Amino acid sequence: MGAWRRLRFRGALVAVVAVALSLPVAAYGGPTWTIDRTPSDGGFSQLAAVSCVSMRWCAAVGYSSGLPRFDAIAEIWNGTRWTITSIPVYEGHLFDVSCVSASWCAAAGYKLMGDDGTATFIAVWNGHAWRQVPSPDPGSLNNILYGVSCVSRSSCLAVGTFGANSFHLLTERWDGHAWKVVSVSAVDRAAAAFAASCVATNACFAVGDANDGPVALRWDGHTWSSSKMPTRGLSRDNLLTDLSCPSTTTCVAVGASGPGVSGYGNNPREQTLV
Repeated sequence: MGAWRRLRFRGALVAVVAVALSLPVAAYGGPTWTIDRTPSDGGFSQLAAVSCVSMRWCAAVGYSSGLPRFDAIAEIWNGTRWTITSIPVYEGHLFDVSCVSASWCAAAGYKLMGDDGTATFIAVWNGHAWRQVPSPDPGSLNNILYGVSCVSRSSCLAVGTFGANSFHLLTERWDGHAWKVVSVSAVDRAAAAFAASCVATNACFAVGDANDGPVALRWDGHTWSSSKMPTRGLSRDNLLTDLSCPSTTTCVAVGASGPGVSGYGNNPREQTLV
Protein backbone atom coordinates (compact mmCIF):
# COMPACT_ATOMS: atom_id res chain seq x y z
CA MET A 1 0.00 0.00 0.00
CA GLY A 2 1.28 3.48 -0.84
CA ALA A 3 1.60 6.46 1.48
CA TRP A 4 -1.31 8.20 3.15
CA ARG A 5 -2.17 11.67 1.89
CA ARG A 6 -4.70 14.32 2.79
CA LEU A 7 -7.72 14.92 0.57
CA ARG A 8 -9.22 18.40 0.31
CA PHE A 9 -12.91 18.87 -0.35
CA ARG A 10 -14.73 22.12 -0.91
CA GLY A 11 -18.01 20.49 0.07
CA ALA A 12 -19.05 19.21 3.45
CA LEU A 13 -18.21 15.88 5.02
CA VAL A 14 -21.33 13.70 5.29
CA ALA A 15 -21.85 11.38 8.23
CA VAL A 16 -24.87 9.21 8.96
CA VAL A 17 -26.10 8.94 12.52
CA ALA A 18 -29.58 8.44 13.90
CA VAL A 19 -30.63 10.07 17.15
CA ALA A 20 -34.25 10.47 18.22
CA LEU A 21 -37.18 8.82 19.93
CA SER A 22 -38.21 7.40 16.56
CA LEU A 23 -34.94 6.63 14.85
CA PRO A 24 -34.48 8.12 11.36
CA VAL A 25 -32.30 6.28 8.88
CA ALA A 26 -31.09 7.96 5.71
CA ALA A 27 -31.12 5.70 2.65
CA TYR A 28 -29.64 6.31 -0.81
CA GLY A 29 -31.44 4.53 -3.62
CA GLY A 30 -30.52 6.54 -6.70
CA PRO A 31 -30.10 10.26 -7.24
CA THR A 32 -31.42 11.31 -3.81
CA TRP A 33 -31.41 10.36 -0.13
CA THR A 34 -34.63 9.39 1.66
CA ILE A 35 -35.48 9.16 5.37
CA ASP A 36 -36.89 5.93 6.78
CA ARG A 37 -38.39 5.81 10.26
CA THR A 38 -37.29 2.91 12.40
CA PRO A 39 -38.90 1.51 15.57
CA SER A 40 -37.76 2.61 19.01
CA ASP A 41 -38.30 1.28 22.53
CA GLY A 42 -39.44 4.71 23.69
CA GLY A 43 -36.19 5.94 25.23
CA PHE A 44 -33.36 8.04 23.83
CA SER A 45 -31.79 5.90 21.12
CA GLN A 46 -28.84 6.12 18.75
CA LEU A 47 -27.83 3.93 15.83
CA ALA A 48 -24.06 4.11 15.56
CA ALA A 49 -23.32 1.82 12.60
CA VAL A 50 -24.94 -0.03 9.72
CA SER A 51 -23.87 -2.84 7.38
CA CYS A 52 -25.75 -3.87 4.23
CA VAL A 53 -25.29 -6.94 2.03
CA SER A 54 -27.95 -5.90 -0.51
CA MET A 55 -30.76 -3.40 -1.06
CA ARG A 56 -33.04 -5.82 0.76
CA TRP A 57 -31.02 -6.60 3.86
CA CYS A 58 -29.13 -4.47 6.41
CA ALA A 59 -28.26 -4.58 10.11
CA ALA A 60 -27.87 -1.49 12.29
CA VAL A 61 -26.60 -1.32 15.89
CA GLY A 62 -26.29 1.22 18.69
CA TYR A 63 -27.79 1.80 22.10
CA SER A 64 -31.01 2.84 23.80
CA SER A 65 -31.29 4.65 27.10
CA GLY A 66 -34.02 4.29 29.64
CA LEU A 67 -31.97 6.42 32.03
CA PRO A 68 -29.93 5.72 34.01
CA ARG A 69 -29.30 2.48 32.06
CA PHE A 70 -27.97 2.09 28.52
CA ASP A 71 -28.82 -1.07 26.59
CA ALA A 72 -27.40 -2.28 23.27
CA ILE A 73 -29.88 -2.39 20.39
CA ALA A 74 -29.92 -3.88 16.89
CA GLU A 75 -32.36 -3.50 14.01
CA ILE A 76 -32.75 -5.49 10.79
CA TRP A 77 -33.92 -4.13 7.40
CA ASN A 78 -35.74 -6.70 5.21
CA GLY A 79 -36.22 -4.49 2.15
CA THR A 80 -39.52 -3.11 3.41
CA ARG A 81 -39.15 -2.12 7.04
CA TRP A 82 -36.82 -2.01 10.05
CA THR A 83 -37.43 -4.41 12.96
CA ILE A 84 -35.87 -4.36 16.43
CA THR A 85 -34.05 -7.59 17.30
CA SER A 86 -33.12 -8.69 20.79
CA ILE A 87 -29.49 -8.34 21.92
CA PRO A 88 -28.27 -10.64 24.74
CA VAL A 89 -26.72 -7.90 26.89
CA TYR A 90 -27.94 -5.25 29.29
CA GLU A 91 -26.17 -2.02 30.15
CA GLY A 92 -24.03 -2.09 27.03
CA HIS A 93 -23.31 -0.24 23.82
CA LEU A 94 -22.65 -1.47 20.28
CA PHE A 95 -20.41 0.77 18.17
CA ASP A 96 -20.01 -1.20 14.93
CA VAL A 97 -21.36 -4.08 12.88
CA SER A 98 -20.01 -6.01 9.89
CA CYS A 99 -22.13 -8.41 7.81
CA VAL A 100 -20.93 -10.90 5.20
CA SER A 101 -24.44 -12.20 4.43
CA ALA A 102 -28.01 -11.96 5.67
CA SER A 103 -27.27 -14.95 7.87
CA TRP A 104 -24.00 -13.83 9.46
CA CYS A 105 -22.89 -10.57 11.11
CA ALA A 106 -20.59 -9.57 13.95
CA ALA A 107 -21.32 -6.55 16.16
CA ALA A 108 -18.82 -5.09 18.64
CA GLY A 109 -18.90 -2.78 21.64
CA TYR A 110 -18.82 -3.08 25.40
CA LYS A 111 -20.90 -4.08 28.41
CA LEU A 112 -20.81 -2.60 31.90
CA MET A 113 -19.34 -4.71 34.67
CA GLY A 114 -20.57 -2.80 37.72
CA ASP A 115 -17.70 -1.24 39.65
CA ASP A 116 -15.20 -3.18 37.52
CA GLY A 117 -15.48 -0.90 34.46
CA THR A 118 -16.34 -2.29 31.03
CA ALA A 119 -15.77 -5.58 29.22
CA THR A 120 -15.60 -6.18 25.49
CA PHE A 121 -18.85 -7.41 23.96
CA ILE A 122 -19.31 -9.17 20.62
CA ALA A 123 -22.61 -10.50 19.30
CA VAL A 124 -23.05 -12.70 16.20
CA TRP A 125 -26.18 -12.79 14.02
CA ASN A 126 -27.02 -16.27 12.65
CA GLY A 127 -29.91 -15.26 10.41
CA HIS A 128 -32.51 -15.58 13.15
CA ALA A 129 -31.10 -14.18 16.39
CA TRP A 130 -28.11 -12.52 18.03
CA ARG A 131 -25.94 -14.48 20.45
CA GLN A 132 -23.00 -13.38 22.52
CA VAL A 133 -19.60 -14.80 21.62
CA PRO A 134 -16.92 -14.77 24.35
CA SER A 135 -14.25 -12.11 23.76
CA PRO A 136 -11.08 -11.59 25.84
CA ASP A 137 -10.41 -8.59 28.08
CA PRO A 138 -6.67 -7.88 28.37
CA GLY A 139 -7.17 -5.08 30.90
CA SER A 140 -8.66 -5.11 34.37
CA LEU A 141 -10.70 -1.98 33.52
CA ASN A 142 -12.18 -0.25 30.48
CA ASN A 143 -12.04 -2.84 27.71
CA ILE A 144 -13.90 -1.41 24.70
CA LEU A 145 -14.24 -2.46 21.04
CA TYR A 146 -15.07 0.43 18.70
CA GLY A 147 -14.77 -1.21 15.28
CA VAL A 148 -15.15 -4.58 13.57
CA SER A 149 -14.66 -5.78 10.00
CA CYS A 150 -15.30 -9.25 8.56
CA VAL A 151 -14.45 -10.79 5.20
CA SER A 152 -16.09 -14.15 5.96
CA ARG A 153 -17.71 -16.13 8.77
CA SER A 154 -14.24 -17.28 9.80
CA SER A 155 -12.23 -14.08 9.47
CA CYS A 156 -12.87 -10.83 11.37
CA LEU A 157 -10.83 -8.19 13.15
CA ALA A 158 -12.11 -6.00 15.98
CA VAL A 159 -10.29 -2.94 17.32
CA GLY A 160 -10.55 -0.70 20.36
CA THR A 161 -8.72 0.14 23.55
CA PHE A 162 -8.15 -1.02 27.11
CA GLY A 163 -6.54 0.28 30.28
CA ALA A 164 -7.17 2.18 33.48
CA ASN A 165 -4.87 5.19 33.84
CA SER A 166 -3.24 4.77 30.43
CA PHE A 167 -5.05 3.44 27.35
CA HIS A 168 -3.55 0.88 24.99
CA LEU A 169 -4.47 -0.36 21.52
CA LEU A 170 -6.66 -3.43 21.52
CA THR A 171 -7.10 -5.69 18.48
CA GLU A 172 -8.83 -9.06 18.44
CA ARG A 173 -9.08 -11.67 15.68
CA TRP A 174 -11.90 -14.13 14.92
CA ASP A 175 -10.83 -17.41 13.26
CA GLY A 176 -14.27 -18.99 13.04
CA HIS A 177 -13.98 -20.58 16.47
CA ALA A 178 -12.84 -17.99 18.99
CA TRP A 179 -11.77 -14.37 19.45
CA LYS A 180 -8.14 -13.91 20.45
CA VAL A 181 -6.12 -10.81 21.34
CA VAL A 182 -3.52 -9.82 18.75
CA SER A 183 -0.49 -7.90 20.02
CA VAL A 184 0.22 -4.50 18.46
CA SER A 185 3.96 -4.04 19.00
CA ALA A 186 4.09 -1.51 16.13
CA VAL A 187 2.59 1.12 18.46
CA ASP A 188 4.36 1.44 21.82
CA ARG A 189 2.45 4.44 23.20
CA ALA A 190 -0.97 5.19 24.65
CA ALA A 191 -3.48 4.90 21.83
CA ALA A 192 -6.96 3.77 20.79
CA ALA A 193 -8.23 2.31 17.51
CA PHE A 194 -11.69 3.42 16.39
CA ALA A 195 -12.28 1.64 13.08
CA ALA A 196 -11.13 -1.29 10.94
CA SER A 197 -11.60 -2.20 7.29
CA CYS A 198 -10.65 -5.62 5.90
CA VAL A 199 -10.47 -6.48 2.20
CA ALA A 200 -8.96 -9.94 2.70
CA THR A 201 -7.90 -12.25 5.51
CA ASN A 202 -4.35 -10.95 5.16
CA ALA A 203 -5.19 -7.32 4.41
CA CYS A 204 -6.87 -5.22 7.08
CA PHE A 205 -6.42 -1.59 8.04
CA ALA A 206 -7.21 0.31 11.23
CA VAL A 207 -7.12 3.94 12.32
CA GLY A 208 -7.31 5.72 15.64
CA ASP A 209 -5.67 8.23 17.92
CA ALA A 210 -2.58 8.54 20.10
CA ASN A 211 -1.18 11.29 22.28
CA ASP A 212 1.11 12.46 19.48
CA GLY A 213 -1.32 12.25 16.55
CA PRO A 214 -3.41 9.86 14.47
CA VAL A 215 -2.62 6.15 14.20
CA ALA A 216 -2.81 4.05 11.01
CA LEU A 217 -2.16 0.31 11.02
CA ARG A 218 -2.03 -2.55 8.51
CA TRP A 219 -2.60 -6.26 9.23
CA ASP A 220 -0.86 -8.75 6.90
CA GLY A 221 -2.41 -11.87 8.37
CA HIS A 222 0.31 -12.29 10.98
CA THR A 223 1.35 -8.93 12.45
CA TRP A 224 0.38 -5.28 12.57
CA SER A 225 2.62 -2.61 11.06
CA SER A 226 2.33 1.15 11.51
CA SER A 227 2.00 3.70 8.69
CA LYS A 228 3.05 7.32 8.98
CA MET A 229 0.24 9.85 8.62
CA PRO A 230 0.74 13.27 7.00
CA THR A 231 0.52 16.16 9.46
CA ARG A 232 1.85 19.11 7.49
CA GLY A 233 -0.55 22.03 7.61
CA LEU A 234 -2.65 20.44 10.34
CA SER A 235 -3.18 21.23 13.98
CA ARG A 236 -1.12 19.26 16.46
CA ASP A 237 -4.31 17.48 17.54
CA ASN A 238 -5.74 15.14 14.89
CA LEU A 239 -8.15 12.25 15.25
CA LEU A 240 -9.16 9.53 12.76
CA THR A 241 -12.50 7.89 13.55
CA ASP A 242 -13.41 5.77 10.52
CA LEU A 243 -12.07 4.38 7.26
CA SER A 244 -13.09 2.37 4.22
CA CYS A 245 -10.72 0.37 2.03
CA PRO A 246 -12.06 -0.81 -1.35
CA SER A 247 -8.76 -2.54 -2.18
CA THR A 248 -5.40 -3.46 -0.67
CA THR A 249 -3.88 -0.30 -2.14
CA THR A 250 -6.57 2.29 -1.45
CA CYS A 251 -8.16 3.54 1.77
CA VAL A 252 -9.99 6.70 2.80
CA ALA A 253 -9.93 7.71 6.47
CA VAL A 254 -11.96 10.49 8.08
CA GLY A 255 -11.89 12.32 11.38
CA ALA A 256 -11.28 15.75 12.87
CA SER A 257 -8.46 18.23 13.30
CA GLY A 258 -8.14 21.15 15.67
CA PRO A 259 -6.80 22.27 19.06
CA GLY A 260 -8.11 19.94 21.74
CA VAL A 261 -9.99 17.80 19.23
CA SER A 262 -12.31 15.25 20.84
CA GLY A 263 -14.17 13.80 17.88
CA TYR A 264 -17.54 14.55 19.46
CA GLY A 265 -18.11 17.81 17.61
CA ASN A 266 -18.40 19.84 20.80
CA ASN A 267 -15.27 21.89 20.13
CA PRO A 268 -15.97 24.96 17.95
CA ARG A 269 -12.40 24.85 16.62
CA GLU A 270 -12.68 21.29 15.27
CA GLN A 271 -12.57 20.85 11.49
CA THR A 272 -13.32 17.83 9.33
CA LEU A 273 -10.31 15.79 8.26
CA VAL A 274 -10.07 13.42 5.27
